[in-house]
Amino acid sequence: MSLQSHVNNSGFPLQIAIAQNIRDSDLPWQVLYQEHYWRTDLEDGFIDIAIENTSECCLINIECKRVRDSHWTFLLPRESGIQQTPRSLVWCTETTMLSEKVFSRFGWHELHVEPRSYESAFCIVPGQDSKSRPMLERVAAQVANSTYGLAVNESELLSQHYSGGIRFYVNAIVTTASLQLCTFDPGDIDIATGDLGEEATFEEVPFIRFRKQLGALPQKELPKISDRRGIESFISDSESTVFVINSRHLEGFLSDFKISAMRALQWR
Repeated sequence: MSLQSHVNNSGFPLQIAIAQNIRDSDLPWQVLYQEHYWRTDLEDGFIDIAIENTSECCLINIECKRVRDSHWTFLLPRESGIQQTPRSLVWCTETTMLSEKVFSRFGWHELHVEPRSYESAFCIVPGQDSKSRPMLERVAAQVANSTYGLAVNESELLSQHYSGGIRFYVNAIVTTASLQLCTFDPGDIDIATGDLGEEATFEEVPFIRFRKQLGALPQKELPKISDRRGIESFISDSESTVFVINSRHLEGFLSDFKISAMRALQWR
């Protein structure tokens, strides 16, 4: 294998190219961090790219995944309604009006984010080991954890550098894989074999929301649960939304990106 092949197999060229394309574009985004180190009391790591919008209130944490001749297939049962959604779980850090060091919001909150897309909790990646944790779940969890770590690390500087005392953090994976959406009627699945029926359809999508319980809350943040509502709240609090974006469509995604109705929505 040549030296160039070794470099290409690393995936770093894609990361470098994405950062440079954002710098060279007219998009209202700038590269804030690259290969950025983060840490919490529980773990640490590096963020590939973090970009910030011109208003300095929103940051997208981007994990780059270069794969060759591959497709990631997301499952969406038709019973859940085949429609695109704006809902997204976004990390929000917000200071109070009375104190720069007291946060009125410091956690995942469901907001409307444009552009809309389909949302799925199931992804099939060719060649992955059926006995190990699925690849996308593992990578998505790493992204969500690093977003949390970055929010913790930036919290002390928020009131000093960002106007309005509010900052949003969005999870994203940018990949060269083709993103396929598989829709089907659960009633058509053969219960004896587990195979989809012939009415299943497939279409390529530019990006998709991957929403799942990606990890437990830190022990010190576990809530007291006394009823079913508390259980449902705990479950939803451990969910995260990760935007999975094909690299060819990243510019279009960023061009249309907008967090809307921030104050009008019901904070969770």
